[in-house]
Amino acid sequence: MAKSKIPAGVTPDHFMDIRKMLLRVLKETGAKRVNMRLNESGKEEPSPVFIGCVEDDDMARKRVAMNEPDTGLFRFGDKEHAVVYNECVSAGRRGRMTERDWKSQLAEKSPNAKFLGPRLGAMHQKFVGITVDNGRGYRCVGTLTAGFSRKPGASAGPTARRVMRKWAQSPRSEIVQYLRKHFLLGGPAFPR
Repeated sequence: MAKSKIPAGVTPDHFMDIRKMLLRVLKETGAKRVNMRLNESGKEEPSPVFIGCVEDDDMARKRVAMNEPDTGLFRFGDKEHAVVYNECVSAGRRGRMTERDWKSQLAEKSPNAKFLGPRLGAMHQKFVGITVDNGRGYRCVGTLTAGFSRKPGASAGPTARRVMRKWAQSPRSEIVQYLRKHFLLGGPAFPR
């Protein structure tokens, strides 16, 4: 089977498959919202493409009450650059977790991004690079992000980090295996 390019080759079936996996990450982390960006195919430098987003029931109700479209659909294929995306995929350290508290760091976000998560209550986000083994090391192919209403406490924080790393970086992860099987993956490469 030929692998698809990101973003042009991402089909509605891919979108729905990824959405199902993100819903499982949402449930396991206890997040309000989970999203994924993947690097554009053929590009070694950071070049994010918004691929999917899911929300818990509370956040979805707030969004619907404001008559706003589903973020996963609305932003699908969006190529808006983000400082935190560049940090995550360029870090070169597997397992590194990046965090943002939008109460104090909101100026970093674009106007569109400011509206989406923080306005609906996801004020604290955790980001981790999605890594795929490339035979000589690994490639950081995107980011997995979980948004919370506030910074997870001592008991929830390690759980969210562990779950996110499992989904984004384990060779046995359903997400990692799916991405390897279906897409021509881009992003920075790092040695072992």
